[in-house]
Amino acid sequence: MPTIAWWPNKIEQNTVNNQLATTLDIMPTILSLSGASVPKDHQLDGIDLIPTFLGQQETKRELFWRNGGLTVKATSLLTKDKSKAMRSGKWKLVVSPYYKKSQLYDLSKDISEQHNIAKDHPDLVKEMTTKVKAWEDKIIPYLPYKIISK
Repeated sequence: MPTIAWWPNKIEQNTVNNQLATTLDIMPTILSLSGASVPKDHQLDGIDLIPTFLGQQETKRELFWRNGGLTVKATSLLTKDKSKAMRSGKWKLVVSPYYKKSQLYDLSKDISEQHNIAKDHPDLVKEMTTKVKAWEDKIIPYLPYKIISK
């Protein structure tokens, strides 16, 4: 997530970092800035970006997401599977519904995702797909809808 941060006498001017970030990081960052805390029985998916802004550290992380869900015109809590994706460092994996096809991109060389190199890196595709499946298995019970089996 491209971000511009300005904090006089705290964030050094003209600095750039490559921290993977998502909008899920906004809440933990605001909580940190305000001195507030998350209730003990609650967990946020994002991370506090203040250490990154201050040049103290970058957090190695993998990001996962899925497209879709229910549409505005949905008449039930059932939906077909949608694509899923994972970002790990320079790599982005996109998996089609029901894991039929995979696309792999090296974002350090192909930021516009024009060259699918999945066939050149089958072991990496397998490893990342396994992680996507594990992540999805973890979140599926919490989705407000059910995915129709193929």
